[in-house]
Amino acid sequence: MASLEQFDGKLGQRLAGHLLRRATFRYDIGKINEFAEMTPAAAVARLMQPMTFTLDQPVDQATGLPWINNGTPTDTPQPGLRHYVRNWVLNEMRYDEGLHTKMLFFLHKCLVVNSNTNTSERFFDYLALLFKYTTGSFKSLARKMTTDNLMLIYLNNTDNRKDAPNENYAREFLELFTIGKGPQIAPGNYTNYTEDDVVIGARLLTGIRVNARGAIIDPDTGLSTGRFVLGQHNTDDKTFSSAFDNHTIKGAKSQDDMSRELDDYIDMVFGKLETAKLYCRRLYRYFVSQNITDEIELDIITPLAQQLQTENYVTADVIAKLLTSKHFYDLDDSDNTDEIIGGMVKSPLELYLGMVNFFHQPWPDQKAEAPKLYPFLKNLVIAIILDNGGMPFFMPYDVAGYSPYYQDPDYDRSWFTANTIISRYKQADMMFTGRSYLDNKNFRVGHNIEEFVRDSGFFTDPGDALLLTKELAANLFPEKVGDDRIQYFLSNLLDGIEPEDWAYEWAAYLGGAGPDEVRIGIQNLVRSMLFAQEYQLL
Repeated sequence: MASLEQFDGKLGQRLAGHLLRRATFRYDIGKINEFAEMTPAAAVARLMQPMTFTLDQPVDQATGLPWINNGTPTDTPQPGLRHYVRNWVLNEMRYDEGLHTKMLFFLHKCLVVNSNTNTSERFFDYLALLFKYTTGSFKSLARKMTTDNLMLIYLNNTDNRKDAPNENYAREFLELFTIGKGPQIAPGNYTNYTEDDVVIGARLLTGIRVNARGAIIDPDTGLSTGRFVLGQHNTDDKTFSSAFDNHTIKGAKSQDDMSRELDDYIDMVFGKLETAKLYCRRLYRYFVSQNITDEIELDIITPLAQQLQTENYVTADVIAKLLTSKHFYDLDDSDNTDEIIGGMVKSPLELYLGMVNFFHQPWPDQKAEAPKLYPFLKNLVIAIILDNGGMPFFMPYDVAGYSPYYQDPDYDRSWFTANTIISRYKQADMMFTGRSYLDNKNFRVGHNIEEFVRDSGFFTDPGDALLLTKELAANLFPEKVGDDRIQYFLSNLLDGIEPEDWAYEWAAYLGGAGPDEVRIGIQNLVRSMLFAQEYQLL
């Protein structure tokens, strides 16, 4: 039976690695070893500590100055500035010591926008809103997202007025953002809501308009928000279908009362357990497994959803309960056919950030070297690795988001396609050289991998080829690999020479000889491991 019972023992290296790979982008051998001595409760509490930003907003590459919240004039036009915001958030993901940016992307895929919809400032405010609620109330976030300026534009609710209702946001709010359809039981009846509910919801959402940035500041978040316009609002009472118990929401007759009417709508939708269940299913598929059986639904999803609803959709305790449970660590049964550890395919974001953090690839400093960092992130990491890997970073093709997170039955397996596989398998070479595999353009952000092996302090004796191979494999892969695989990786390191010769070459390197001989061997070893099917798994 699947169990949410807390696992109280020490994590050990294997389970510490599992937690870190699933819950954060930033881990390496040292962090795995540190977390191995912790209990899950202590480890998750550590990951949930408040995030410290390396920089609280992006800088204009042309001036080197922040512009979003500083009133600094910009020399770069908006399309470039929007890319700078994407570069900034990717840099923050790389250096986040906890789970907040992992949750940021989770919330983005639950409440989708496209960053190219409007200005860089509004995209930044959308991200700032997500950051406020990474472990906060999803209900409050959904309420505030309804008046977010970028969302108002993206799903056209700023054009939703009483004499010409626009149903776009009202439909996606129910279908994708909150309660979900459920099984269709009749034309226009999706169990959890009906087509009439979409129409009525659109009427309730009339008169919410995009606003000038800074004109209205939400006192809860300190962020710019849209405005209520009574003259464009349908002031009638709204009665919903039996899916919502024929609930009637009293129409607002004043501009100030429009906020109350919206609150009543949010309360109605989030008062349904199915809204909490959909959130918990998404959380489960993001952190644990795509496979939700009847047993998982009964023993994991339903109790988490009940707790989430009881706690007014504040998510921190629910996330912690899932990530500290015996089920998360696959300790609640002896069935080897439903393995959780190593049971998911890494997204391009998880694959890439896991690699650069594990091997300590140096990046240019955002504050001092934005003109070097931002082109590297935009044109190599985002355009080549993420976009070509099937994850158009904060620019999903449609409001459903990124298909591997929702497309049954393939889910995460669809990260692997004929179009995406090359970018996955060229990542090692791009890390070593700083060059694009498409046009060989040099972004001057390469990595001397032998220096990492020498200086990190993670390896007992890099001159022992077999020991080096085993220590890398034990931390890089989610599960222990067999002796045949170790020998295969070792053969790539040695490339035909004897282990004694490797020891001699390593000693010579430490003594001041050039790095070329050991660099080739370590590159071959790391490349073979990053190519391996074991590394593709989470």
